[in-house]
Amino acid sequence: MIGIYYKAPWGNSVIISTIIISAVVLACAYAPLRMVRLPVMGVKILGFLLLAIMLGIIIFSYLLSPKGYLVGPDNLTIVRPMRSIVIPLDKLSGVEEAAPEALSGATRLLGCDGLWGQYGEYQNSKLGLYRLYVRKTTDQVIIRGQDTYIIAPERPAEFIQNLSRAIQARAGKGTVK
Repeated sequence: MIGIYYKAPWGNSVIISTIIISAVVLACAYAPLRMVRLPVMGVKILGFLLLAIMLGIIIFSYLLSPKGYLVGPDNLTIVRPMRSIVIPLDKLSGVEEAAPEALSGATRLLGCDGLWGQYGEYQNSKLGLYRLYVRKTTDQVIIRGQDTYIIAPERPAEFIQNLSRAIQARAGKGTVK
């Protein structure tokens, strides 16, 4: 098995929040753009710095957002434009469909919640500490192992079946010497 790729499809809430947040950031860029046109060098520098920060937020958030998920013979990869996350299958114990209430009451510890997706570290009473990499709030999958991951691939039932097979196959390879 070379690998099976599953897209991270967009949910309506992420599309709407990305549009709104991007529009707000771009609207806020009006003041720094005016600052750049002023003759005072310190104000110009501050204007450029603020523009760079605003643009950086949009670009950096996009680069860390999930694009898809790759189930390979040895790893599960959460594909992102920058710094994909590679999880060895021997560190995973199982995969299951996430119940709608599984993520309720979650606290974001570090991450992004709405601009290009939801990703980062979260915690709640049901799952404890977990890592979330999704672009939609439905059809989510819980991946258990050393760490807990929540993802939302296209065709979640097929994904669960293929990842379960890959985990079992990898566990079988690890016990044969």
